Amino acid sequence: MMGIRECLIETRNCLNYYFFGKKIKICLCGPSKSGKTSFYKAFTEKKVLKKEPSTIGSRTRHFTKNGLRGLFFDIGGSTEYNNLRDLCYRKSNALLFFVNASDPDSFLDAKTMLLGLLNRNKRKNMPILILCTHNDVEGFVDCKNIALNLSLDSFLGKDISCYSISSLTLSNFTAVEEWIMMHAK
Repeated sequence: MMGIRECLIETRNCLNYYFFGKKIKICLCGPSKSGKTSFYKAFTEKKVLKKEPSTIGSRTRHFTKNGLRGLFFDIGGSTEYNNLRDLCYRKSNALLFFVNASDPDSFLDAKTMLLGLLNRNKRKNMPILILCTHNDVEGFVDCKNIALNLSLDSFLGKDISCYSISSLTLSNFTAVEEWIMMHAK
């Protein structure tokens, strides 16, 4: 049961977020098994998670963090969700694109998905954060090599960053949170 003091504090926090807080809608994309759902659950719940089942279709999840109100669109990695991916991308203010750094065989699928998404939505210009996931697995590929595999240098003029993270150890989550805060409006 919430006491009067806690209720007043919660009301004040809600009003601060409503009137002064920043807002952002983020599209989470990437091939299957790249860690999208694990990321958004670890990010919003701030706890280490075990493996998550694959997303079928899409999920949305609201979050509030440090004066920021946001919404994640988590879209399944299968190619059958391209139309849904495009729709969520157009509704978003930022794109988090996931690549499984422990699976070099998935890099071509990731590149194809990213290029397809950006080519189908040429008019939409938004910041992109490439998240190289599973950096807790031995033999993972670093961000520089993944950026080369994805041909990120071909996107001149786009706001693209690349971070290495792990949803199991929460490594680099602070940097991702700062990136999101920087791009919120």
